[in-house]
Amino acid sequence: MSLRARIRDGDGEAFEALFEEMERPVFSHAFRLTGNWSAAEDVPSLTFLEAWRLRHRVDAEGGSLRSWVLGIATNVARNLRRAARRYDDALARMPRSHPVPDFSDEIIGRIEAAEQLAAIRQAYGSLPWSPRWPSGSRRPWASRRFSAAGPPRTPCRGTLTGRSPSPSTTRRTPSRWRPRSAAWG
Repeated sequence: MSLRARIRDGDGEAFEALFEEMERPVFSHAFRLTGNWSAAEDVPSLTFLEAWRLRHRVDAEGGSLRSWVLGIATNVARNLRRAARRYDDALARMPRSHPVPDFSDEIIGRIEAAEQLAAIRQAYGSLPWSPRWPSGSRRPWASRRFSAAGPPRTPCRGTLTGRSPSPSTTRRTPSRWRPRSAAWG
């Protein structure tokens, strides 16, 4: 019985012999057709799967199966190229997505800021007295005794030195800029 007849009848050993004989020529042919190593590696496996599926079409009489197998390889390579082109065309038709900004640097900055804030809070809590004395419960003079004059004066509002502004300065300042309080007269 010929190799063609055995393949046509579904003989696995005959098909294995055909595979061993034609694997390298099919790969070379696929590489020449595609020009791409990775695409050419896919063609032989698909070619022999297709050959196994179409084995009933092989004539029992005839010569070599080389032209039949290479014809199948040509069709497989054409189908792969067509599928790749369709895929590229489909991607080209899709709307472009906007690049997503990298927010990792911002998150790292927030984490570092939170760590610094925790360190500041810890250092702030270890101070012997709280510098928040105008609104805090502890004041630096709380443990001192005062004379009849009372506690120390707070600076006048709007000044850095604690002195009241001179009358000439207040006359030159427009009234809409002056704060409305009894301290400014």
